[in-house]
Amino acid sequence: MKILWIVNIYIGKLAEQKGLIATSGKWMEAELQKLYNKDDIQVTVCTTAAAPEKECLQDGNIRYVVLPTGPVHKYRVTDAAVAVWRELLDEEQPDIIQLWGTEYPHGLAAIRANAGRIPACVYIQGVISSIALYYRGQLRDKVLRQNQTWLDFLPGRSVFAAEKRFEKQAVIEQEILRECGHVVLENQWSQDQYSADNPNLRFYYHRLPLKEEFGALTWSEERCQKHTILSIASGYPLKGFHILLQALSVVVKDFPDVRLVVPGASFSEVSGMASMKQGGYGRYIRRMIREYGLSSHIQFVGPQSSAELARLMCDSHVFVTASAVENHCSTLREAMTVGMPCISSYVGGIPEYLHHKVNGFLYRYEDYRSLAARIMDLFRAPSLCREFSQAARHTMEQMYREEPLSSLQNIYTQILKEPV
Repeated sequence: MKILWIVNIYIGKLAEQKGLIATSGKWMEAELQKLYNKDDIQVTVCTTAAAPEKECLQDGNIRYVVLPTGPVHKYRVTDAAVAVWRELLDEEQPDIIQLWGTEYPHGLAAIRANAGRIPACVYIQGVISSIALYYRGQLRDKVLRQNQTWLDFLPGRSVFAAEKRFEKQAVIEQEILRECGHVVLENQWSQDQYSADNPNLRFYYHRLPLKEEFGALTWSEERCQKHTILSIASGYPLKGFHILLQALSVVVKDFPDVRLVVPGASFSEVSGMASMKQGGYGRYIRRMIREYGLSSHIQFVGPQSSAELARLMCDSHVFVTASAVENHCSTLREAMTVGMPCISSYVGGIPEYLHHKVNGFLYRYEDYRSLAARIMDLFRAPSLCREFSQAARHTMEQMYREEPLSSLQNIYTQILKEPV
């Protein structure tokens, strides 16, 4: 079987060769590893970039192709772009096409080039229409405008522009779904978002794998650093970092030694030219940190590899997901696999595996007071931390070993047998 993956970032051997650390899309890395060195499988992983010429790399049964048609974020679906994908399809002649994600215009160009000739499916990484709806994380226009920097007046750089960009991508999503017909997802919530408007779609359930690093380590209440919160909430408003800071301002009153560790994007105080590279949401976050007196309680640690993130999970007391919407939230599952006591906003597909007061806590996204209370509940109750830790690990064990969903390979076979 020959498979063409269409992705939006460098992954696998190609990313390794370029010295890139995967800070997102780690599920693709784990999924690709499962197909590596299989005699009956050939995979071509293709993306587009601002390259002078077409780039190819062969690694066993995995072939990487980079089309020199411009970076993903500036891609335009033109007749010329469609022709490039048509040429690639003629060259590769895959049995099946899979798009990772529904929002990217280069994926739409590929699907138009295909014109229904080759069976195609799309894996739902995030429900773009929901991201467009919740992108600003309930921040009002007034707050966003009050904190704008010069960067926000550049084309496409403000929260408003990002919101509109996702609204446009939601339109791309709808066309891709109509053209593909086959949708791979892993929870009822995401299926609900599509089935009402697309009754002819065929859905296949597959659970994204977790990287081995998270199963190799085990959280311990005795060994973790007490009153340390780990969260990946920084970056953009949808992730709810502003809600988490409000909660932290409450927690610090009872736990003055509390510490928030944040991998990924940094909102730390900077000066000079560096300060000019941060937009309005970053300015708002830095203002909150100053006003709440939280500077000494927050540590931004930058991008982390899977092994580094797993170690941070073992070293921290509580994990928090504060997003306004999530499809499946791989990082939360990674934390549960390690056995961290976890708290999450009640959004998207998360409540399908994180159950309130059973293997963690859930709270309403905007209710920072409840979030603060649940954090302090765990800080005060070592026995509850241990109970959630064991229950979370058991849940992940059930999901990934005792109740596994179809593999991608089986889904490909099924699609080839019943094309739309």
